[in-house]
Amino acid sequence: MKQIILIILTLFLFSCCGSRKSTSVKENVKENQSQKVEYIVRDTVINIPGDTVVMGQVIPCPDVKWQAAAKGNKTTLKAEINNGKLKVSCETDSLNARIQYLEKKIENSKEVVKTIDRTITKNRVPRIIYWVALAELLVAIYILRKPLSKLRGI
Repeated sequence: MKQIILIILTLFLFSCCGSRKSTSVKENVKENQSQKVEYIVRDTVINIPGDTVVMGQVIPCPDVKWQAAAKGNKTTLKAEINNGKLKVSCETDSLNARIQYLEKKIENSKEVVKTIDRTITKNRVPRIIYWVALAELLVAIYILRKPLSKLRGI
């Protein structure tokens, strides 16, 4: 009976007498920043409408008739006298201008630093357990020496 209890205790000691040790591991994910600059060509048309100015005046010469016109780059001037009335008109053409310009578009992207903590568990058997197991093994061999010697004689 002692022998069976001793064998069961030895098996129990070898199988479940361990401790667990936790180790913490930290991993860092680095931050990345990037900036993307894009230039977009835009164009637009500016339209300034034409304008007309007319001035009329009565002069003391009723029988005079006279006409004159002058034209500049974008302006036309007309002067006329008819039956004692002076009429001066100035007309400007409309101005159309096409303008091209660059538009700057900036896109920023940013990645954040993350710290990840992981716990790794390792099984560890203390040294005292090894010494106790060795002592128990020696005791078991000493107790079982008589039945083992009987087995040799058979």
